[in-house]
Parts: sequence; C-alpha cells; structure tokens
Amino acid sequence: MEHRPLLQCLRADQASLPRPGGRIRRAARGRGRAADHESAQLVQHPPHVPDRLRRCCRGIPPVTAEFVGRGWPVALLALCFAVLCSACLEPSAGGGSEPRRRAPGFDLPLLDGRQVRLEEHLGKVVLLDFWATWCGPCEVQMPVLDKLWEEAGGGDLMIVGVSVDTRPSAEVAAWVAERGFEYPIALGSSELAMDYNVRGFPAMVVIDPKGGIYTQHMGVWSQSKLEEAIEAARRVPPETAPLESAPGAASGIAEG
Repeated sequence: MEHRPLLQCLRADQASLPRPGGRIRRAARGRGRAADHESAQLVQHPPHVPDRLRRCCRGIPPVTAEFVGRGWPVALLALCFAVLCSACLEPSAGGGSEPRRRAPGFDLPLLDGRQVRLEEHLGKVVLLDFWATWCGPCEVQMPVLDKLWEEAGGGDLMIVGVSVDTRPSAEVAAWVAERGFEYPIALGSSELAMDYNVRGFPAMVVIDPKGGIYTQHMGVWSQSKLEEAIEAARRVPPETAPLESAPGAASGIAEG
C-alpha cells in the first residue's frame, strides 16, 4: 500500500500540532474523571487535528487520528501500527474466478470424546476457529461462535473451535467448561494451523461445501460478518472456482 501522500501531509502539518504537556493536557488533568469522558469523545472526533491533516487521515482508525494530534513521534508509531494491523486483519477471500485451495484434511479429537473429520462434513459449510486459552481476543470471539452455533449450527453448518494449546486436554476442557461454551471444540496442533496458513489468533477459516477454503480472517469477527461469509460460501458454484491441491494434510490424514 502507498502511504506517501499521508506522510507528506503529516510532515507539512507537523509545526501546527500541539506539544505534549501543553494547556490541553493540564486542563484535562484538572477536570479529573471528566477528562476521561472527553478523551473517549476525541477518539471519534479529534478537535485538535488540522483540517488538512484530518483529510489525510481518512480511513485510519480513529485512535490513530487522535494520536496524530499529540505529536509527530507518536503519530508515526501509531500510523505504522495501524498499517500493520490493517494488513494482518484483512480477510483473504476466495470464490469467484480465483482457484480455491482445498482445505487440508483433519481427524481431531473433540473435548467430549468424539472425533471430527473434515471429510464427514463435505456438503456443509465448515467454520474453523483456531484459538488458544492464552489468547485474549480468542475469548472475545468465542461467545459469538457459541451464539452462532446455538442459532444455526448443525444441518448445513459445522463449527469447530480448534485449540492449539500445549496444555493438557483436561485443562483446556476445564477452561471451556468454566465459560460455558457448547459448540464443538477440538484439540488441534500448531502444525494444523500452519497447514491453514494461520499467522495469528483467533483465525477463522470458512470452508465451502466442496471442501475449498472460501475465506480466512485473522482477528475478532462479528456475528453479522461471519453470517455474510457463511452465506457467500454456500453460494459458490464449484465449476467457477476449481480446487487446487493443498500442500498436505496434518498428521498424514488423507484429504477429502
């Protein structure tokens, strides 16, 4: 992505930016708790950013625009962080005329003692959630998946949470039980995550009814976005997107 116009705007307006420790910060300290409320409002409507700079910041997360108004070093760091996050959290969609990669096969134990195999769910949309107990955003995502499972699971939709924990299975099961999640949770591995090109957690993988990876997403996904991806995967005509072979299935399991 090209960010030179934005950086040029930042340099041009550097002199007009307020310095940390000025009257704005002193006034905020004097207002106590009211300052916290104002800061929350500034995230959405930063009043101290020059108009020209505000135009350059369109499309950047609001918190970044707020930091821009606090000084050049912080603005640059925030900008870099925003660019990295936008790259990491951008879903890679399949379907259409692009060949879809065949989802690597798996045969995993569920926490309830059963097994789950991808090949047994061909003909359905399969939603995989790669997660770990040490992952804070994963814990935010899981109630969304639990609700989706309660409302639409079974039938033509299979949801599987794939734990990549190295902790004993009993500890993972206790962690899940304590939070009351009821959708299927499997014990996976980092190798399976690598087979699916997972680079961060939580990571959602939507597999279409023919066994192709329709889309992947790193980061927390809202229920509405999940439902949109699932519905789109249902509508993918297999003849428009031939499957390409995956590098290989985890644990030597044959692909479906």
